[in-house]
Amino acid sequence: MRFLSDWGWQEKEILITVKAYPNPSKKYTEAVCVAGVSEGKWIRLYPVKFRNLPAQKAFKKYELIRVKVKKSSDPRPESYYPDLDSIKKIAYFDTKNDSLWEKRNEYLIPTASESMCEILRLQKINRKSLGMFKPKDVSEFKMIKEEDEWSPAEQVIQLSLVEPNIDPVERLPFSFKYYFRCNDKSCNGHKMKLIDWEAGELYRKLKNKYLDNYSLIEEKMREKWLVQLFSSKRNTYFFVGNIRAYPNSFVILGVFWPPKVTEKQQSMFDFS
Repeated sequence: MRFLSDWGWQEKEILITVKAYPNPSKKYTEAVCVAGVSEGKWIRLYPVKFRNLPAQKAFKKYELIRVKVKKSSDPRPESYYPDLDSIKKIAYFDTKNDSLWEKRNEYLIPTASESMCEILRLQKINRKSLGMFKPKDVSEFKMIKEEDEWSPAEQVIQLSLVEPNIDPVERLPFSFKYYFRCNDKSCNGHKMKLIDWEAGELYRKLKNKYLDNYSLIEEKMREKWLVQLFSSKRNTYFFVGNIRAYPNSFVILGVFWPPKVTEKQQSMFDFS
């Protein structure tokens, strides 16, 4: 009898924190990059054909899952190939009460880096490609005009979907970008793209409501992703990851915005 380790597989419990907006993949048709924390370390799962998952396996952000994984050919140390059939949902940490925010904090705050600049330095030292940090100040959130349609190659991939009951993913005509400074003394500022699935979904809902009134859509996007998430009542972090082909280029995978905690609560998560 062979064990999972004989084939390079291992079973991990992962708190899911990131689901990127789906994109066409030449190899996998349509794939989503998923990331989270397992045993105090960041892990990337790819590919995840999320829209094909049955309901009993379609996990949410901040859901704890158990899944079989093995190291992928991706040279980034956090990247693993998941066995999607093995997914088991264990618990969902909702935000209906403070205790579950604290549960998220227990998993995530100890993994935080001091700054984006530190993460960039660690990428050069040990190929770090995932992480989180608290920005010092966020000055702006903008919608940047992109191409309205997928490229010809991406269109071929979309049309080749073998699942006839699933609509091709919509190309977003805008990208979303944050402008901020981190806590590093030498920081000259950062401009980084946000690729969170939730940002794409909010844009689509606003587009259906406000049609071509893009200035109003941008205003509503800013209200959510800048004003609300970075209010004085929130202790907000960025989740970030780099691009495989361009290891020095990072994007924002998501935003973690727990309520600010008391000094007593903060001491629970002091890992410095």
